[in-house]
Amino acid sequence: MSTRFFCSFSSQQRHEQIFGTAPRVNSWLLVEHPGPWSSKSFPDERMPAAVSAHIDRIARALGAEKRLIIRRHHRRDEEFRVFMARTGVNASAVSCLSCRTAEEFVRMPATEAIAGAQPWTRPLYLVCTHGRHDKCCAKYGFPAYCALREAAPEDAWECSHVGGDRFAANVLCFPEGIYYGHVPVDAISDLVREHGRGRMMLEYYRGRCAYKRIAQVGDYFVRAESGLRGVDDLFFLRSRHVGPRQWRVEFSGRSGNALYEVEFRRGDDVEEFLLTCDSIEPAAVPQYELMRYRAVAGVWPQV
Repeated sequence: MSTRFFCSFSSQQRHEQIFGTAPRVNSWLLVEHPGPWSSKSFPDERMPAAVSAHIDRIARALGAEKRLIIRRHHRRDEEFRVFMARTGVNASAVSCLSCRTAEEFVRMPATEAIAGAQPWTRPLYLVCTHGRHDKCCAKYGFPAYCALREAAPEDAWECSHVGGDRFAANVLCFPEGIYYGHVPVDAISDLVREHGRGRMMLEYYRGRCAYKRIAQVGDYFVRAESGLRGVDDLFFLRSRHVGPRQWRVEFSGRSGNALYEVEFRRGDDVEEFLLTCDSIEPAAVPQYELMRYRAVAGVWPQV
């Protein structure tokens, strides 16, 4: 394969749909490790073994489903920090455990570490810059991170592989757990501003990780049709399989004041593409087509 192949550029050139591609994760550990990083996402081969083993213990105690390595490339802080995040739709929150050294962290029992984490009230903006994992994460991710640290210097972090190399630059926003992809440098400041207002940018929206794929697709279609952009404007109600490769997804409005319903179908998956820069065999990429949209005023219980 040509070394000039870039999976993100290829994805953008073919106008691939990116919505419905966020992994479903409700609990996270974000571990500060200034680096450099190896090609593995976690545990990083260059992370001290004692730290990695202790992170495993905390992850099991916390029930963390995904772990990421994070760093501030432009700054070396004195503290060693571990962020613990919950990204459920109704329970999004981040807490932070700060230690003077990694050695102090390792000596702290897992239950004590979890109990000692303090609420973190600022947003966290993570950009995957894991170039050793996929070169697109460096080519597109690092310039996006540089723009992000200009727009939100206290809240910008590089992170290890988040999934979806071909969507670089990938930006992940906490506490809500919102994934964005194909984010250009010149859109970063707008993304930070909109997120600060509790709004999202639909053109780069991959999905909210509290939802399964079908709910994410429905969320996108409802927002595209209704014009709703507030993060909390919609409350997921249910999804139903209503035909071959066809689903109906329902959301209620913020206060249960409306019902939003979409039906969509998945294409035949006949097109196959290389999904990473190092892929050898192409894989099918699902794409979705909106069949019907309906909005009904009324009171709908959020159950």
